[in-house]
Amino acid sequence: MHQAQPLRVFVTVKATSDYYRKAWSAPHDVVEAALSALSSASADVHPEQAPSAQLVAILNFDSKARLVFDMFYASYDSKTAYLPGHDDDLRVWVVTVGKGTETDMIKVSLATKGTGIMINREVRRIHGSNTLEARPPFREDYTNDKAPVSINPRCPGGITD
Repeated sequence: MHQAQPLRVFVTVKATSDYYRKAWSAPHDVVEAALSALSSASADVHPEQAPSAQLVAILNFDSKARLVFDMFYASYDSKTAYLPGHDDDLRVWVVTVGKGTETDMIKVSLATKGTGIMINREVRRIHGSNTLEARPPFREDYTNDKAPVSINPRCPGGITD
């Protein structure tokens, strides 16, 4: 039987997209759409696997929303995911959802090594800014010029590499 390789998916949903509001309120709808696009891009995932996606983070901005989710990542541990070097070798796919002339357009690409490192570092930052008891999905809302406030973060001084 084929063992699927762990992967991380970084989704940007532009505010013009019909999925923008769903990214915050119904993120699994976005996950399903992303998996559908990824299955067409030979990412070895399928939309019916959406229930097994581990939603890691949701960030909301006025112009876009960002979601990060993992697939087939059985060794994921939210208690240590903020530590340096954690997840550095995890494949990362980038999905962008925006509005076309009439319908949403979804673009998919395999992240370069540098982009993957940057995304995984941001995920570690999000983990580190939450308390030890917090579990994914971590939510950060930056809309209307708000900045999230972290009370008792795991890494008060931020993450280091």
